[in-house]
Amino acid sequence: MTYPNRHLLLTWHWGNGGLPAEVGQCGLRFDSPAPATQALVDAASGPVSTFWSAATPLIEHDYRLLFVRLVSLDVDGHYFPGTTSFDHTYTGSIPGGGGTITARFPLQVASVATLFTAQPRGQAYKGRIYLPWINAALNSGYAWQSADTANRANTLAARLSDLNAAMPGPLTIFSKGTKAAPTVGAKHAVTGVRIGDRPDVQRRRANRQVETYSILANVT
Repeated sequence: MTYPNRHLLLTWHWGNGGLPAEVGQCGLRFDSPAPATQALVDAASGPVSTFWSAATPLIEHDYRLLFVRLVSLDVDGHYFPGTTSFDHTYTGSIPGGGGTITARFPLQVASVATLFTAQPRGQAYKGRIYLPWINAALNSGYAWQSADTANRANTLAARLSDLNAAMPGPLTIFSKGTKAAPTVGAKHAVTGVRIGDRPDVQRRRANRQVETYSILANVT
């Protein structure tokens, strides 16, 4: 069971200034067989830090972007033979641009960004990444306000579009094959992103609760 082809994986790594041992990361895949290089990860670092430090995504100040890493993955999901990873480490780290704490959440709470493709269903038709919680009070339904999720969605989509321009291939959802599906997985380019309004603990414990998504912000 393999991925459709060799590709690039860009991961964002962050910490919490109040609790230095608390770290998190998310990963994005780009459809290109090109090798990872220092120049490529340096080019990708700008859109990531611009998103992080902007006010509209409401990432709390204590969540600090530490570095981004780029690797070339083979179809088995391991490093392509003979390649290595390349890091861009931010000088002094980048604090979130969403101000000081408005509503304190446990550190395992996250905000889910769902990445959509043009496919309505099936393998690799959508994916998700987890980001720090939205630094804003919840409404009476214990969910984030629609204006806050829309702002994060729009800002994230713009920066993902910038990453598409910086990388040698488009942001893509990849899946491996499964026993119930072809041995080789599928892939589809990302066309949009939505932010869910439910705080999440990365184990989808709230999957039986009603969730409202933000507007669909286009990724180009």
